Amino acid sequence: MLSSLLWKAARIVRLGHRELTVHEYQGIELMKKFGISVAPSYAVSSSVQAGKAAKKLGGDQFVVKAQVQTRDRKRGTFTNGLQGGVHCVSADDVGNFAACMLEESFITEEAGLPGVPCNKVLVSKKLEFIKEIYCSMEFSRETAQGNLSLNNQCKENFIERVVNVDIKKGINKLAVKEAVSDLGLPVDTFPEAVRNIMLLYNMFLDTDAIRFEISPILVNEKGQVYFAGARLSFDDHAAYRQHGVMELFDQSELPTKYNFAFEKLNGTIGCIANGAGSAMATCDCVHLHGGTSANFIDIGNSCLLDLEEALGLVQQDPKVNCLLINLSFFEVGCTAFAQILTKILSKLRWKIPIVLRLQGPDVNIAQAMLAGSGFQFLFADSLDTAANQATKVSDIVESARTINTMVTFTHNLQTTPSSAVQDILHPISS
Repeated sequence: MLSSLLWKAARIVRLGHRELTVHEYQGIELMKKFGISVAPSYAVSSSVQAGKAAKKLGGDQFVVKAQVQTRDRKRGTFTNGLQGGVHCVSADDVGNFAACMLEESFITEEAGLPGVPCNKVLVSKKLEFIKEIYCSMEFSRETAQGNLSLNNQCKENFIERVVNVDIKKGINKLAVKEAVSDLGLPVDTFPEAVRNIMLLYNMFLDTDAIRFEISPILVNEKGQVYFAGARLSFDDHAAYRQHGVMELFDQSELPTKYNFAFEKLNGTIGCIANGAGSAMATCDCVHLHGGTSANFIDIGNSCLLDLEEALGLVQQDPKVNCLLINLSFFEVGCTAFAQILTKILSKLRWKIPIVLRLQGPDVNIAQAMLAGSGFQFLFADSLDTAANQATKVSDIVESARTINTMVTFTHNLQTTPSSAVQDILHPISS
């Protein structure tokens, strides 16, 4: 589902909005505090420290991982030409690889240019294992529902088990044990694996987390279980009670400058909503109707303040054929929104057709105001209808573009703007 893709946009939301993702080494330290078995490792900020860390850990082979706020570390590239941010090396090469990563920028498809800085690397001992699994936890605090997902990371015989969770009732320990069993872990490792997963769940609740991804979880011949990698994301709405977690967040590495959640996608339908759940549902609904989202934008509660910048981002995307706006205004009121939107569209010299699903007081008056604004609006009472309309409009615009033809759309209201609405739009000067 597209929602699973959008939840992975951890990098786009920062302090003051929805999601905070800490570095891997910080996540490992947090897990240790909760009694979870983690792979022995040290976070260092110099090549000399990296060499000393390898000696402390002991052994011949080590894993050196760049600590950068982006995904796909294995396929990224440093600005000095080093390929990949994860390397398995000998003890003699630990310092050299750390030197090549530190104080360099790391470029991935997600991060783009100029890349994200690498200020620390994680040095860990390469562990021998007989089984490797992946674990993720993802929950919505609005609905108190979520899931625990476990899979074996095996392309040839992929197995995944999902345990649904009601946060109010807690996680079912027996269900976790059955999931671990289905993944083929040795029977003697069940207690340790289940214990660590239950501890991870407790940590999830205690730290106001949004999503945990543990990759990999390693099981060795002795039945020992190690969490060897982590990507942990937290809800910064709980900052007032999670000071310790919030202090870990490195704002210097933010890859985005906007005051709202923004993720560039590759589709043709721009999407703007207020609320993370609403934004994801909007993109999902477009996908279900055969359309493709050009972006993920959640302008949050202070949406009127960020609306112009959000619209500007959509307008800059040459692939966008249509904009779907899905907003609720139960406090401000819809007429105020309509007036502000009209002014912004005029300022931007807006030409892209807009499908609008609006909720709140005086929605009918607001729709009539926008219908008489001179811009191309289509109105929908439900998100499903709006997504269907946006997909059809985008297809029509795309088809017209192939034959160098322009199309325009007129509003689909049953009545034209009343004289009272016209007075709001064009007040009579005294």
